[in-house]
Amino acid sequence: ITATFSDPDSNNGANTVSFGTLTTTAVNQDQIGVTVTTNAVTGYSATLIANNALRRTSNTANKIGNVSDGAVTTGSSEYGFCVTGTDGQFACSTAETCIPYTGADSDSPVCTTTAKTFASKSTWASSVLTTLTFKASASTTTPAGSDYTQTITIIVSGTF
Repeated sequence: ITATFSDPDSNNGANTVSFGTLTTTAVNQDQIGVTVTTNAVTGYSATLIANNALRRTSNTANKIGNVSDGAVTTGSSEYGFCVTGTDGQFACSTAETCIPYTGADSDSPVCTTTAKTFASKSTWASSVLTTLTFKASASTTTPAGSDYTQTITIIVSGTF
């Protein structure tokens, strides 16, 4: 099995999501592409897990919360992701629907301690691309900033 990462929107590299400065006037987004090839006859599974909440490095008390209604909205403090590609487990729509990143760490419900499957296939795969689109927005009670950070680990494994 092989997994390679790419930057589908060609703006900052294959291993980085950059929202720029989060403000109340826009939904910021960025993408990571994951291309999988496997000869495992029973396919593969691709999951992701985060280290903590999406929060500022300058003040970790400033966090962006889960999207709760399925769409990250301008002016709301929300964070989520959605997936495009034939093996994706949930989809982006024209309404910019994002699936909430659920779970908890010690102080915020915007990350998980359980890996979330975002793509899978039950047969072999040949260069199958799945694109993760991460979206975030700030509210008037969430300080604008460009130092919000979170580490996400992507795990791709054959299913046997």
